This record gives sequence, structure tokens and C-alpha cells, in this order.
Amino acid sequence: MKSFKLLTFSAGVGLAVAGASSAAYALPIDVTVYEYNGNSLGTDANLSTLNNIIAAGSSSYTKYEFGYTGLNDINWSNFDSQTGPNLASQFVNSADITSFVGGASAETAFLISTLSVQGDAKTAIFNINGLLSGQILSGSSVSHDDGATFIVGGDPLVTNAPETNDAIDTFGTGKTYSSAAFNLYYVEGNGAPAILDVNIQSPNLTTDVPEPSTWAMMILGFFGVGVMAYRRKSKVELRLA
Repeated sequence: MKSFKLLTFSAGVGLAVAGASSAAYALPIDVTVYEYNGNSLGTDANLSTLNNIIAAGSSSYTKYEFGYTGLNDINWSNFDSQTGPNLASQFVNSADITSFVGGASAETAFLISTLSVQGDAKTAIFNINGLLSGQILSGSSVSHDDGATFIVGGDPLVTNAPETNDAIDTFGTGKTYSSAAFNLYYVEGNGAPAILDVNIQSPNLTTDVPEPSTWAMMILGFFGVGVMAYRRKSKVELRLA
């Protein structure tokens, strides 16, 4: 697969939704795509639309989820087909995707999905999330044909959520983040083209995953709590006997 780097971000509230899925990978980036009919569930690229979709129930949408390891040079642009599998298949072919939840069958289903149909007969919202560290400088940008929202560590850097055409949003705080949660919400609606191009100006931007020692400490901690609970229960049973 070609290298296709996706960026993500998160809002404080957004992390509650995004973080639950990212734990499935322990990878830098988690991508969840919700494909739904029409636009009744919303076409704004933000947490509100995502919550509407989830509240509507799984019968109202198709969910695809996969891990991704790239960062800082999303260049998904100018798909030239209005319908059919082209949008999803071109995305997969250009992205450095590491794993699909559900394996090969889930990837096959995504490859033949429509994602977007002219007139918003079919719409898809992407929730790209993870953790990042480093400084974000001015001159950073997100280019998109439809709505995009980019939040890092609770800071709303891009808030151009409504469906639009060929927008370029620039940002940059000079702020240095440390393991900050981030989400990138992106809506693909109204058919081709599909454009999402992220360029972060930074001397040291990285994505973060828990260190192996951190995972080990967490596992030991859970084990210790379980042992203590078991011993406490055993002592009570002995007294009752």
C-alpha cells in the first residue's frame, strides 16, 4: 500500500467517544467511518453529528474501523467517481492501514462501500483520533471539500464543520502538546471529489502509544485488585462457615 498519512485530534468530550475505540489497537491512530443513508443524521463534521448517528442505532449506519500509523501528511483528494466502490477502495489503496476490526471480511466490506453519493443520498463521517506530542506552528492547514473539525488537547484548531467546497483552514498556536488527545472529524458527502489534505508545521510532532512498561503496570494493577478482591471474599466465607 502507498503511504497515506492521516491526522487526528480530539476534544475533551469527543475523547469519550473516540477513546473507546482506539483502545482496540494500541496504535497511534484509530479511524472509525460511519456510512449512512441521506443526510437526516447530519452532515456537519463534528461530535454532535457523530452522537446523532450513534444514538440512531446500528441499524441506521454501517461502521468501519481500522488502525493507522501515519501522521501529518494526509493527502486524500480528487476522487473522480460519484458512486460505487471507488471512494473507499482508493482510500484503502492510498492509506497505510494496519488492521481492520473484523479482519479481511471487514476490509472487503469497506472496499465495496459507497461512502458518498451526489445529493447526499449517501454520506460518511470519519472520526480520526489518537494522541500526539510536539509543537504546532503557524502555517499548518487542513484542506477539505466538505466539513472538517480539528481539536487537539481540547483546543479547537479548525471548526469549519458544515459541508463546503474546497476550503483551506490555516492554524497554528505555537503551543507544545504532550500526549494530547486529538480528533479529526471529516464528512464526505454529495459525491466526488473527496478532499482531505492535512499539513502540520512542526519540528517534533509524534504520535503516542502507551509504553510497554505502562501496559505491564496496568495489567499487574488489575491483577492485584482481582487477587485482593478474591482474598477478601475468601475470608468472609471462612467466617460464615
